[in-house]
This record gives sequence, C-alpha cells and structure tokens, in this order.
Amino acid sequence: LPQTDTEEEPGVLEEPHVRFAPVMIKKKRDSLQEYMDRQHMSDYCDVEDDAVKVSKLIDILFPDFKTMKSTNVQTTLALLHPDICEEEKDDVLNVIHNEGFTILMQRQIVLSEEEARTVCKIHENEEYFDNLIGHMTSNHSYVLALRRENGVEYWKTLIGPKTIEEAYASHPQSLCVQFASGNFPTNQFYGSSSKAAAEKEIAHFFPPQSTLALIKPHVTHKERMEILKTIKEAGFELTLMKEMHLTPEHANKIYFKITGKDFYKNVLEVLSLMEANGWPSRPRRSKTALPRIPPSQIWTRHFEKCCPWGV
Repeated sequence: LPQTDTEEEPGVLEEPHVRFAPVMIKKKRDSLQEYMDRQHMSDYCDVEDDAVKVSKLIDILFPDFKTMKSTNVQTTLALLHPDICEEEKDDVLNVIHNEGFTILMQRQIVLSEEEARTVCKIHENEEYFDNLIGHMTSNHSYVLALRRENGVEYWKTLIGPKTIEEAYASHPQSLCVQFASGNFPTNQFYGSSSKAAAEKEIAHFFPPQSTLALIKPHVTHKERMEILKTIKEAGFELTLMKEMHLTPEHANKIYFKITGKDFYKNVLEVLSLMEANGWPSRPRRSKTALPRIPPSQIWTRHFEKCCPWGV
C-alpha cells in the first residue's frame, strides 16, 4: 500500500500499549555501622564490612556454617519396637550417637492401631500381622526424630531389611541383626521411607508446639549468640524475637512465682535499669561512669548480688 503523509503530534507514541514505569529513586540504606552509631550502640558491637575479613570471621565464629550449606542434612523418623524399647533402648541410643545422628526429639508412646498398621504396613500380608499389631498397641514403643547428613537413607541402611532372615543374609552388621529379639521374625526398627514421609511422620508424632523463652538482662552479647545457637541446634525454629525493656508490670507476670520473696524488689531494680538484650538503658553514661569495667561485667555482678535465686 502506498504511504500517505500524516502529521504527528509531538510526544505521541505510535504504540499506545507501551508504558514506561516512573523512575524510582531509592533512598540509600544506612550501613549497619551507621545504624549502630545512631542507636548509641557502636561501643558494644563490632561490625566488619570487608568481604574477605567477614569470610574469615565466619570460619572462626561459625566453623560449621559453610560445611552445613554444602551437605545434605536430613531429618528422619525412627521407631524402636516394644521389645527394644523395654530391654535395649540405651544401647541403641549409644549406637545412634556413635553413627553421627543428632536426636532432635524423642518420646515413649503406645501406638494406636492406625499408627501400628502404618508402621508395620510392609508385613500386612503375613499371617502374623494381626498378632504383631496387637503387640505394638499394647506395649510402649520409642519414637525419635534424628538428623544427620543423608539421614533418611542412612538410617534405613543402618537398621537393615524388613525381616531378621533377610538381614542375616544381606546386612549382617545391621541393627536388625545386632538386636534381633522377640516373638516375631520382623525387624524391630522402623525408619521413614523418604524425606516427604519423614516430614509427615515427624509432624504426626511430634506436632509443632510454641513456647516462650526469655534471655535475662545480665547475659552478654556473646553469651546470647551462644544461647540462640544452642536453641537452633536443638531443633527449635525462632518464629518471633524481640528486644524490649521489661517494665515492673511485665516482670510481675513473668516472675509471678517469686513476687512475694524479699529479694524481688532487687530483681525489679535490675530489670528496670537494663534492656532485655543485656545492654544498659544508657550505655554512654554507663561507660563514662565506670570506664575501667566493661558494662556487661558491672551488670552481671549487680544481678548476681540481687538475685540469690540464680540466673
């Protein structure tokens, strides 16, 4: 088709569907050091921005950090049948520790019929199945959540196949052979079949629960980090964390068991002067008043003197 000359208004786009997003000018975010300076906390925190130095410090302070990122750490469910639970549980727990597992959770339980049928499903076509279910539901079993590298497959290999006869033939070093006992020809141990199964089974036997923990004021920053690390290693998930100044009203609710004690007023005095993260309410003034003694030591001594009931 021949082109015709047309006048175009300046600034009008030929493609009206094309839209340009407005340019957003982001405000420069303060560095951590600048934030600490503004909050008057720089005297109590060391901040390192150099990437090389940060990497070295992580290796020193958190030696397992890089290793854990590169490994396939898994959690699996393990169950000890009643005969093992009653007679040889401690020996099995020693083996579990020696094999590098971390026990995140453990409990003794009498299985319901539905739970027993799930655990013993691989034997459901055997003539002894009903008797096995009766045995499992009338005696205590021991259930654990175990964690280690390749934990699901490692535990399955460690316990061996489903029957003692098979274990003797193919896995003579397995737990099935080492702890062969009872009136049934079955493996006395159970393990999750996959990661997905492990998550489902752990959620069933160890339903999530919430609890509250309070780190007391005299704890130093270093000690607080060690406490938080221990909490996470124990399998807890931190869903909410905050630092706050404990008022007498808060303290009365938290320490209600000792509000009638003679030393309770000293507890309130300490809590009213300190932040819950272990720093003084006025760190600058505190440092000036006693320049030769670190604030953490000052408050620790004061707290120990005021609280004969312990930390």
